[in-house]
Amino acid sequence: VMRVRMPYRRVDSPVEIIEIPRPAYPPAGQRRGIEGDVTLQYVVGEDGGVQRTSIRVIEANYFDFVEAAADAIAASRFRPARAGGCPVRLQVQQRIRFKTR
Repeated sequence: VMRVRMPYRRVDSPVEIIEIPRPAYPPAGQRRGIEGDVTLQYVVGEDGGVQRTSIRVIEANYFDFVEAAADAIAASRFRPARAGGCPVRLQVQQRIRFKTR
C-alpha cells in the first residue's frame, strides 16, 4: 500500500455567489411542462469565474436541462474562496432548478 500526502489548504471564506443568470428553459421541456434539477460540480477560479471545461454533471433528470444549466454557470460571477487572505480555486457543487410558471 502506498500513501500519498496531499496538500491541504484551510479555506477562510467560501465561494459566494454574486450573480447566476437565469438559465434558458429548453423550449421542448417548457412545451411539455417538464420540471427538474441539474446538479453540477465546477471550479470557481481565483478571479471568481468558472471555466466551462471544469463543469461536470453530477445528476440531471432531463437531458435538455444540462446545457442550459452549464451555460448559466459558465456565465456566472462569484466571489472566490479565500485561504490565508488570498483568493484560491475551489471546487463547488450547485443545483439548478427548472420550474414552469
